Amino acid sequence: AVIWAAPENQAKHQAFVLAPQARNVPSGGFTVTRDSDNNINFSKVFEVSEDLKMAYEVLQHVRNKYNIDSSRLYSTGLSQGGFGTFNINLEHPELFAAMVPIAGGADPAKAHLLTYKPIWAFHGEDDSVIPVLYSRNIINAIKSAGGNPIYTEYPEVMKYDHASWVPAYENEEMIEWVFQQVKASN
Repeated sequence: AVIWAAPENQAKHQAFVLAPQARNVPSGGFTVTRDSDNNINFSKVFEVSEDLKMAYEVLQHVRNKYNIDSSRLYSTGLSQGGFGTFNINLEHPELFAAMVPIAGGADPAKAHLLTYKPIWAFHGEDDSVIPVLYSRNIINAIKSAGGNPIYTEYPEVMKYDHASWVPAYENEEMIEWVFQQVKASN
């Protein structure tokens, strides 16, 4: 969240930044949970978790309390937040003007819900925590369904592993791209 709240970005693009946090796993999470041995449980990554539902409720509260431009809502997240970014957009496809999921993924069977959505996804080829196939599969499914997402995959030689959010959130072109996205009035 700090990149969006950074003074230099706020000077160019005033923004209200909401950064909901998931409960500690294994008791919670946006989608990715861990078992008692700290092994990742991928069985529920395509489900809308209770924490993601709560994040949606918090967002609705903030939208009701403050003067938020509904045509310029953006979602982003990394790792389980990358899955959460996809899942909240699948659950509420009309809500956000654009999304930037990082090291996440989504159910390819639901790709048709995101064909019109401006998406710029990021993942490291050598990600040892969230396999890169999760991003590749949903991005390819969105393209096959007629969408035009932008996808940046950092090659293994760059050695980002699971930290692909570092170069992603330092990408000035992506930051400018986000603020150019405006949802059409309904």
